[in-house]
Amino acid sequence: MAGAWAFGSNLFNQLDPDNNNNKNNKITNLLNHLPNNLNSFHVLHLADSQTLVEYTTSQQPDQHCLEIWGFNPHAPSTHRQPVPHRALSHPLDQIKQWLGRSTILGYLARDGTLNPLAMTQSHQEEKLSPRRGRNAPRYRAVTISDNGLVLAAPLRSHTHHQLELWPSFQELLHGASLDDAKPMRSINVTGCAGETEIQLSSGAAHFLILTHTPIPADGHGEKDGAYHSSLYAFGDNRFGQVGMGTRSGWVDEPQKLSGLDGTAHIDCGLFHSLALGRDGTLYTFGHNRKGQCGVASTENPPLDTAAPLLVDLGGNGQAGTIIDVLDARCGSEHTVALSSNGLWLAGSNELGQLGMANLVSHFDFQQHLDFIPTQHTTHSAWNIRAGRWNTFVWRNN
Repeated sequence: MAGAWAFGSNLFNQLDPDNNNNKNNKITNLLNHLPNNLNSFHVLHLADSQTLVEYTTSQQPDQHCLEIWGFNPHAPSTHRQPVPHRALSHPLDQIKQWLGRSTILGYLARDGTLNPLAMTQSHQEEKLSPRRGRNAPRYRAVTISDNGLVLAAPLRSHTHHQLELWPSFQELLHGASLDDAKPMRSINVTGCAGETEIQLSSGAAHFLILTHTPIPADGHGEKDGAYHSSLYAFGDNRFGQVGMGTRSGWVDEPQKLSGLDGTAHIDCGLFHSLALGRDGTLYTFGHNRKGQCGVASTENPPLDTAAPLLVDLGGNGQAGTIIDVLDARCGSEHTVALSSNGLWLAGSNELGQLGMANLVSHFDFQQHLDFIPTQHTTHSAWNIRAGRWNTFVWRNN
């Protein structure tokens, strides 16, 4: 049986779509508005005012329910919107990435096409437009920053990434259908032969770019499936969120960050960043005034971290027992980490986004005692997502 929990801001009913009296609750625990016979549950995307969820029930395990919780521009008093099949141009398993910062705007499909979420008749007509045909540009990854700028990685050469910076998602979406549409600028990142994957993430106005290069088995100890990673960053660096070791107003071109060649996952808060290694090491950098980097500081206020710092969950690093991190996510001013021994959180708790009763910031990672694996639940069953001012935790057995 699946279970789901959420804590933090519920201003738009994005955590609790059925209770209009729950808008101001700073902590929302077990999501009682889900079916009692819940079979599986997933948070697919968190926007500022909306949450996209998918779930099945034990009575109908093959019928996937897709819903948007929260802000509803078409019916403001209704906060649960079922997403009809006609709203999507692809099956759910062919959707690679959902997109949208304030609200959910659309998605990137595994075939590289950009598609609007066609909840209205006008969007459905746009979805069927012949302009969005086989000649439309295709993309490998897309990220939307808080200031609206969009960084997109086209499906081009695997050895040289020429990324595109667009002024908005709508211009990227429509530009993908118009031959004369052009991005604001191109951004070049050089990779290695055989590069097959790229990840993008963005904060208020800074961007992270992660590339992966597979390392083939060569008979000299390298294992098949190993890879080399390169992490680049650019944009707003007032708080060190670009990770170069210094603070500056703006970094115009992507800078390669040293010492992070094993990075497997990246994420950005408003003004801080994280890099999670495939070996379980977690590095954070950037704005730390609310403790969101999870590296305790004796300064008052705490110092920002302009270079990536290794996070030591539990403070046992001196003994050589740093806890491996399985997944990590950034909220605006908080960070959530899932490890083999449970859930850890750091940063602002002013709106209860850490799920702790004392609504104060925590400057090093605190273990949440309600989410510790037992003999009946393993860490692999748990999942996490962080929104701007909230956190979701769910379990599928």
